[in-house]
Amino acid sequence: MNHMNHSLSAAIVALLIFVASAVGGPTAEITLRDHVQLDKSVVRLGDVAEIVASDSRRANELAGLVLMPAPAPGTQRFVTRREIQDLLAAHGEKLGLLRLAGRDRVAVVSQPVAGIEPAGQEEIIAEVSRRANRPAGRALNASMPMDTQQRQRLHAEIENSIANYLADRTNQNDSWQIKFDLAERHLPQVQTATTAFVCSGGQEPWLGQQRFVVAFATAEGEVQVPVYAEVARPEPVVVAIRAIERGATITAADVELSSSDQMSVASKHRGACKSVEEMIGLEASRSIQPGDVITTSDAKAPLLVKRGEEITVTTQGGGVRVRTTARARQDGANGDLIQAESLATRDRFDVRVVGRGEAAVFTSHGAELARQPATTRNAARR
Repeated sequence: MNHMNHSLSAAIVALLIFVASAVGGPTAEITLRDHVQLDKSVVRLGDVAEIVASDSRRANELAGLVLMPAPAPGTQRFVTRREIQDLLAAHGEKLGLLRLAGRDRVAVVSQPVAGIEPAGQEEIIAEVSRRANRPAGRALNASMPMDTQQRQRLHAEIENSIANYLADRTNQNDSWQIKFDLAERHLPQVQTATTAFVCSGGQEPWLGQQRFVVAFATAEGEVQVPVYAEVARPEPVVVAIRAIERGATITAADVELSSSDQMSVASKHRGACKSVEEMIGLEASRSIQPGDVITTSDAKAPLLVKRGEEITVTTQGGGVRVRTTARARQDGANGDLIQAESLATRDRFDVRVVGRGEAAVFTSHGAELARQPATTRNAARR
């Protein structure tokens, strides 16, 4: 009778899921069990949950998803609902189409191997691990903690797979900077990989916080794990290729655009120049050594007008264009607004530097210059 009630309930749930899927709702209900006993080497979704889907094919597909290696024989571990959600996402499942119910965590117990004391299980695990990893040349024991060298090697392999994936998607073979920490719970899976890692996921523009999925094969089948990474790409910066003295004019032979091994330096100099063309013709404001990243504070426009020297001032207004001579009261580069002093009246007014020893003033001071003697205006007029 209980079996009939259970079958009837499952049928009703399946019918509801089918109706929900037709209107865009969940396509499967996954009810987590309280605990499960295993006599196999991997844990699949069907081991820890009852799955009811809109059709049997979909239910079998979900049930076969590999979650993690099984605990060592004679031991147990807990897997939480959150961990299962992450693993489903890593398999490419859309969580919005799945409804997780039941327990918040499942106790997974591995049965001891018959005839062998629990204390001797480690030797069996080590041998199984060696055999499973032999095709890929690995000699890692999935049941034992990894040493620093093993972690670094696996980290480098995953980083390389992500970098190759980014280069393929963007057609840019720059030195990608990828920072990530692999979740501790995924290390046993990564240890048992028998093939190279293959990366997928992420999204344009491929920079900043990214979520990738790294897939690989094990002796028990394919496994996918999520990898959350911070991705950056070195930006080109202008670098000195020979010494430049302070006050010297920067030429094309002094600098070049570079991105190799300059990311950390450029990040410290937020004002790093990124165009050689913008640097050419500027004046070095400090002594620059070969290899230095040049920032906006290291170069400035050369002075075209110096304080105290006589300059030619052009004014235009009312259809009249007048040139006269004045004295600069400030230094000025091209485009700078400085103060000048009339030689005739000693009055001061603002002018804009337009060339070496030349400045211009428009309209507002045209009348002031026009108040000079007519002979002066006529002599300066063109």
